[in-house]
Amino acid sequence: MAPASRGGTPQLSFRVGTLAPHLDARVGTTPTEQTRAQVAQRDLGRYYELLQAGLREVRRLGLTEAQISAVCDALNGTLVLWHAPAGPDQGAEPRMTAESLHGVIALELADADQLAGLGQKWGINVRTLIDRLGELSPLGLWALVDAVERWWHHPGLNTLSSRDLHVAVGLLPGEGGA
Repeated sequence: MAPASRGGTPQLSFRVGTLAPHLDARVGTTPTEQTRAQVAQRDLGRYYELLQAGLREVRRLGLTEAQISAVCDALNGTLVLWHAPAGPDQGAEPRMTAESLHGVIALELADADQLAGLGQKWGINVRTLIDRLGELSPLGLWALVDAVERWWHHPGLNTLSSRDLHVAVGLLPGEGGA
């Protein structure tokens, strides 16, 4: 059953945990953000805009379809958490830093190559791919992880071509080149 809604928009709630000081520091800074919920809604909108900017950075790398497929393949089932799971009344401690994210992705790619022949499977040089991904900013890396997660959970996963899925989640430009 969907949560109660106001004005046709479903309601969302969560425990703020360690985000409380960040939200509280922003409450009241503008006339429209007077509550934690308003600040969180605004910040989530900003976050999605940042992910779009990160995806543009990923696309500027000019990765091939095979390289993108290899990243999706290697990160299948990889759980990249920003925070450690916590109980309902506890905060969450940061677990993944932007600085360590490239290392995690690089290790997953290297392991997939060594253990399952990722490079041979996709016809790529995995070391070159790892180096290319090292050119991404933390924003680009987080956008890549987000897109791969969406790739694996896309409703067209078993019906669309890999290229169409890459385009659908923003890893490759669409027909308009965006």
